[in-house]
Amino acid sequence: MIRLTDKQFAGMGKPAKVARVKRGTAPKLSERDTTAQIIGYVRAMGWRPFRLQSGLLRGVKSGFVKLNENGTPDWICVQGERCFFVEMKKTGGKISPAQERWHEDARHCDLLVCVADDLERFKLWMETNL
Repeated sequence: MIRLTDKQFAGMGKPAKVARVKRGTAPKLSERDTTAQIIGYVRAMGWRPFRLQSGLLRGVKSGFVKLNENGTPDWICVQGERCFFVEMKKTGGKISPAQERWHEDARHCDLLVCVADDLERFKLWMETNL
């Protein structure tokens, strides 16, 4: 069970912050904003997205539990017998060397992996690859 403080719980429904930008330029979205847009689109297209957790989780009594290996993508999207993985990034964000290795291994097994930092580019990726 995950326990949130009152402050964390109160902040869950807040709208994302948008930075001020110069006229004629697009705002850079945070990873949270990008994720909300893309996962909403994925669901609208009939896919079922599942969040993949990686990193360490503190154990109940002591120590840590490793959830997934470093480089694991953020999401897996499933529709019937088809699936693809999505690594979310803020606008212009780069993947880590561990993520590059994971993606290369997945592609070697004929799995689809997308690095998504923009909804329009993600839509184009879906049209091209699915």
